[in-house]
Amino acid sequence: MKKLFIFLIVFTMQYSFSQEAALNKVAQKVCDYMKTDEYKAMDKQEKTMKMGFKMIEFYGTFRDEFDEDAISTFNEEAGRKLGEKIGLRMATICPNELMEMAAEYMDEDEDEDSSITMEEEEEEVEETVINSVEGNITAIENDVLTYISVKDTKGKTHKILITEKFDGVDVINKSNLRKDVSLDFIEQQFYDLSERDYVYKKVLKSITLK
Repeated sequence: MKKLFIFLIVFTMQYSFSQEAALNKVAQKVCDYMKTDEYKAMDKQEKTMKMGFKMIEFYGTFRDEFDEDAISTFNEEAGRKLGEKIGLRMATICPNELMEMAAEYMDEDEDEDSSITMEEEEEEVEETVINSVEGNITAIENDVLTYISVKDTKGKTHKILITEKFDGVDVINKSNLRKDVSLDFIEQQFYDLSERDYVYKKVLKSITLK
């Protein structure tokens, strides 16, 4: 009984070492291919596909050494598990090549993030339209919200909010009531409690006396 137990331990260790050796051979072959000029000349997508094909190709080369661990039916799940096992061994055999490949993915992600940010900024610039109006100041209110009322040349009154620093702040003075001015404003959304929704309101950007 003791001899049988020892035999089983030795057999298991030899079997384990056999599998490890086979995986290492496949990983070494894939690493060697990653160092070739053919591989280095490919783009990121081609490298990823080619590395997967090479894993399968070299697995087939050493398949008999995997014994009953060999994959009888190669499907997506089996391929994923095989790739994980080979990849772990490649990390110790050719870490530099794997790091270079990972860097390509990171660079692309950064480029995509930068591209998205630029697109968002461009959209924001496109959406920020500067409007102008000429008329005279009819009221200056400095309560919870500061705003001015301006009657344009057609007799329409505009209520312009002051929510941030703007050019021509000295013009906002009661001594300039009824005086003609030219101003620029943008429209921004604010939550209106009476409307129970966001509404567009005019926000002053600059003002000058005429």
